[in-house]
Amino acid sequence: NFYVRPSDGKVEPMPWDWDFLFSQNPRASLWGGRNFAKIPARPIYGRIFHGHLVDIIESTFNTEYMNYWLSHYGSVARESYNGLSNNIRSRADYVMSRIPNQIPFTISSRLGNNLTVNGSTADIAGSGWVDVSKVYIEGAELPLPIEWTDANSWKVSVPVQPGKNTVKLIAFNRRGEEVGDDSITIESTGNIASANAMNLNISEIMYHPELETDKEYIELINLDTSKSVDLSGVYFRNGIEFTFPDRTIIGPNERIIISQDQFENGSRLNNGGERILLSDAFGSVIVDFIYGDEGPWPKSTDGNGSSLIRIDPVGDGDPNRPSQWRPSIKKGGNPGTSDSISFRGEGSSDLLAYAISETDKISALINEDGNPIINVRQRLGADDALIELEKSINGITWIPLTEDNELELIDRTHNSDGTESLKYIIISGNSVNPEPSVFFRAKVRLR
Repeated sequence: NFYVRPSDGKVEPMPWDWDFLFSQNPRASLWGGRNFAKIPARPIYGRIFHGHLVDIIESTFNTEYMNYWLSHYGSVARESYNGLSNNIRSRADYVMSRIPNQIPFTISSRLGNNLTVNGSTADIAGSGWVDVSKVYIEGAELPLPIEWTDANSWKVSVPVQPGKNTVKLIAFNRRGEEVGDDSITIESTGNIASANAMNLNISEIMYHPELETDKEYIELINLDTSKSVDLSGVYFRNGIEFTFPDRTIIGPNERIIISQDQFENGSRLNNGGERILLSDAFGSVIVDFIYGDEGPWPKSTDGNGSSLIRIDPVGDGDPNRPSQWRPSIKKGGNPGTSDSISFRGEGSSDLLAYAISETDKISALINEDGNPIINVRQRLGADDALIELEKSINGITWIPLTEDNELELIDRTHNSDGTESLKYIIISGNSVNPEPSVFFRAKVRLR
C-alpha cells in the first residue's frame, strides 16, 4: 500500500504484516522486484536505503536490544519467541554483508594540499559511508546542504574569509552520533568575506511604525571597515521570512535595508516583541536575540514613531539586554544612515556634557517599598559614552551597580528633545538591616 501526501505529492509506503519477517529466509533479498527495485538501484537512493538499514540494525534490530522484548512479549502472550533471536542475528549479519564496505569520512579536494579560491565560498568534495546522514561545519547549528553524487561521494560549498581558513566538517548518523570528521585549509585571495557573526550585525529595527502607511524594516551593517561582505543565502530563520539573493554584496562599513515590501510570504515583525534569528547560508548563527516593548525596552519604538537602534553593533554586548538598544532621535528612524553622534571633545567635563543632559541630569528618591529609584537623563545618539551607576555608604569607596547586581532598568521615556530619561530601581539584598545612608553617582566613560 502507498499513501500520496497531498501537501507535497511525495509517496510513503505503508507496510503491514511485519511478522512475516521472522518466517522468511534470513538471506532473502534486501528489496523485492517490480518498480520499487528501480529506486535503491540508483546509487544516491541506494545509499539512503542502506543507511536506514544500518541505522535499524545498530539501534534496534540486534539481539542485544531485541532479546529483552522477545522475552517480555513472550511472557505477555504466554508463548516463547526466544527462537527468533537466531533469526534476527542471521538476518542482521546477512544484511550487513550486502552493505558497501565501510569507508571513513574524508575531504578529498586537493588531498594533502591547500585549496586556493578567489571568492567568499569554496567548492569542496569528499566521501563518506552510508551511515553519514548530516554534515556540519564545526560550530554551526544547521547542517550543510550536502549533495551526494553517488553511493560514497559528496560535494558542497563552504564559506571562507580572505586569507587562510581552516574548515572542519563533522559527520553525524541518523541518531545524532558523530561518525567522522575531517579538515581542510582553504586560502581565499579575494577581498570579499562570507557573512558571519564577526562582520555582520543588525543595527536598526522598525517593528511598529507610527502610521499604517509607514513600512517596517530591518537594517544590517557590515562591521568590517576594509572588506565587502557576501550576503548570498543569508536568511532570517525567525522574525521575518527573507533570504538574500545570490551575489548580494555589502561594502565596507555600509548598511543594507530589508523593507516590509521585501518580507516574504506576508511575514511581519511582531509589535509586541519576538525572537529575531539571522543565519548564514550554511547554518551558522549570525545574530540571535529577543526584543520587547515593555519595561526596560523603549516605549517610543512601539507605534510612537521611533525605530530601535543598536547602540554598539561592533561591541560584544548581549543584544537580548534592553540596555544595548535605544530609540532613534527622530521619528521614522534613519534607515541606511546613523544618528549616532561621535565624541570629539577632550577631558572628563566634555565627556560628561556629551553623555548627560545639562538639565535634570540625575535624581533619586525612595519608593513606598523602601527601594531607591534613580533617574538619569541621557543624550540620545551619544553612543560613544557608557553611563554607569555606582553606590557608596561613605562617599569614598564606590561599588558598581550592574544589571546582574542590584540594578534594574524599569522605565524609559523619549523626551522628544534629543534626550531619553531612564528610570532604575536599586534592589538591595539586605532589607533587614538597611544601610543608614547611601550615596549614588553616575560615572561616564568611553566604550
